[in-house]
This record gives sequence, structure tokens and C-alpha cells, in this order.
Amino acid sequence: KDLAADVVLGKKSSTSYSRTPSWSVSLDCPLNPDLESDFVFDNATQTITWYNWDWWEIVIPCQIGWKDVLAIGTGAFAQDPGWSFNPPTSILTIFSVIEGWEGWEPPRPPEEGEEWGWEGWEPPRPPEEGEEWGAEIVFTKVHSLKLPWTVKNIWENAFSYNEIQTLVLPDSIESIGSRAFYYSELTTLDLWKWVKVIWEKAFQWNRIRNITFPSSLKSIWDHSFRQNPMSLDTLIFNEWLEVIWNYAFYDLSIPKLNLPDSLKSIWSSAFASGNIWEVHLWSGIETIGRSAFSNSKINKINLPNWIKTIDSNWLKWNNLTNIQIPDSVTTFWSSVLSGNDLSTIHIPSTWTKIPSNMFAYNKWATTVHIPEWITVIGSMAFAWSKISTITLPSTLETIESRAFENNELT
Repeated sequence: KDLAADVVLGKKSSTSYSRTPSWSVSLDCPLNPDLESDFVFDNATQTITWYNWDWWEIVIPCQIGWKDVLAIGTGAFAQDPGWSFNPPTSILTIFSVIEGWEGWEPPRPPEEGEEWGWEGWEPPRPPEEGEEWGAEIVFTKVHSLKLPWTVKNIWENAFSYNEIQTLVLPDSIESIGSRAFYYSELTTLDLWKWVKVIWEKAFQWNRIRNITFPSSLKSIWDHSFRQNPMSLDTLIFNEWLEVIWNYAFYDLSIPKLNLPDSLKSIWSSAFASGNIWEVHLWSGIETIGRSAFSNSKINKINLPNWIKTIDSNWLKWNNLTNIQIPDSVTTFWSSVLSGNDLSTIHIPSTWTKIPSNMFAYNKWATTVHIPEWITVIGSMAFAWSKISTITLPSTLETIESRAFENNELT
């Protein structure tokens, strides 16, 4: 059965093929007609869609049929691109050199409160000698990756599930697609000046310890750097960054986190479950999402006067001893500061209600004074907080259930 015919016709074969893995992929930019038959080439899009032969070394030409090779298609070298991958300088877009395990998804990450159950997990093994490669199972390990200056976009899953020890990205790169380098063993990452967006899970599950962010970057999407052992001395973002999305830096370890003035939104769990001593927010921030900094051992944080919305749990289970909530905060949710070591706090004059679980599980000083403008104390607002004396305001109208449960009131 001719595999190349299936690819050209756009069909997916259900047959298993036995392919010998290649040791390297390189380029000498030859214009050698004898090499052209090694590839399935889409003349319309000028894309290599498949590789036909089983050689120890793959040479990718700059041109096929006198047309520049502009892109490498999804799974084009899925069998095994080997130890290095160096595409020609004519390449503009890499869709997916490696599909990884096609149709397969790793176990989902745990929900809040669950434990990781797949530590030390590895993908299914490749076939042994004499076994066949399944049509739905492809295994690859790229160790060295150098992209030419012509590449502008790296699409989803392009280099996921690899062991990339050396990565050289050109300054022509504008976007890095979803899961582009997912689970790829990267340790150092330099992003050059034209990168505008990093899509979700682009660098999740690597070993990155050093990151350089370019001034062009405006948004970092969901899970982009999650589950990297990032124990950094400092992490400096550029002055054009506007949005950090959900779980983007989950599990980050850094002494001091400086976020730029341009940043407008930090979404859910963006910096959760880390080890961050101090956080500095500037005046541009408007929205902080649910659990954005929860369980991160934070001792000190400043809240700028322009912040408007604080979602639930956003500073839950940290080590804060005092905090000042600015009067600009008009939208707030439950459990924002529960589980800290608070002894003093400023409650904004714009508030009339203390939300549910707002200050629960804190190690308060023995006396708490609630200001005169508060009319409602939410359920479990000060529960489990070792308070012995509390002063209630004359404006108070409602105390909801269990508001002061398990304290030391006399």
C-alpha cells in the first residue's frame, strides 16, 4: 500500500507501517532533483506533507520542482526526525513536525484540591525492533532545534514530546502555537523581539529555569509555563504585556515578582501554588481572577488604587500579615484573604458587606474592629480565626450564618 498516495489524497490510513527511525534531520540547501522524490510536496501551499524514505539522515531541500519549500506540514516527519532538525531558510511556517502520539491525550491535570497522580509518568514506549509503527502511534525525540530566520509562526504541537536540549529561535518568530513545545525538556528560553503571543500550553511541562521576554509580547495564554521548575532570582516582564491568562505561571518559584504597568488583567490561578515572597503590582491592573495568587507563600503584596475587581480565593492560603484594600475595589467575591496570618487590614469605605469567608482561617490579633459603614457580615467571614474581642458597628444590620464560628470570643 502506498502511504504517499494516502497523504496526497488527504486520507488517513488505518494500516500500520514499519518505518526505520532517522537519526538526524539537516539541510545543505541542495537543488538536487534526486532528493525531490523523497518528499510528498503540496505545490499550491509549497508545503512538505510527508517523507517517503527510510534513511539515517534526512536532507530537506530549499526547493522542490523549482518552488521554494515554505512550510513543513503536520506530522511530515512523524516517524522520527532524530537528533537534530534544521529546516531551510525558505521556511515561513512550521505546522507540526511532530504530532507526538496522534489522537492521544495525557491524563488531565488535577482539579483544585486533588493531588497529582502521574508524577514520573512517561508516554507509551515506541515499538521494539521487528514491531510495526501503528498508524495512530508516532514517537519522536528531537534533541537539537535551530530554526531559520524566515520562520514567522510555529503552530500547535509542532515540537511537543521531545528532548530538546538546544533551541535557537530566530527574531522573525511572531507567534508560538498551542502545545508547540509541550513536554520537551527545555531548560532555557530566549524569546526574541517580535513574539506577540504565546498560546496555551506552549511551554508546559518543561524544565525551564531562565526566561527572557521580548518587548513585543502582549499576552501569555493559559498554562503556557505551567509545571516548569522555575526557581528564578528574578522574572522581568516587558512594558507592553497586557494579559496573563489562566494557570500561565502555575507553580512558579521566585523571591520577588514585578509585574509591568501595562498589565491590565491577571486571570485564574495565573501564579497559584508557587513560592513567591513578594509581589509588586502597578497602577495599570484592573482585574484579578479567581485564585490568581492562591497558595503561593506570599508575605507581601501591594494593591494599586486603580484595581476594580477581585475574584474569589485570589490571595487564599498565603503568609500575609497585613494588607490594604484600595477604595477603587467595587467588585469582590468570597474567600479572598482566607487562610493568611493577618493582624491588620484596611476595609474600603466603598464596601457595605464583608463577603463570605473573606477573612476565615486567619491568625488575627485578639481584637478586631469592624468599621461603621458595614451593614452585612457574610457567612463564615471571620470563622476559625482565634478572635477574642470584636467591635461591631452601629450600622450593622445582618450577621449571616457561622460568621464568627470557632473563635475565642468571651
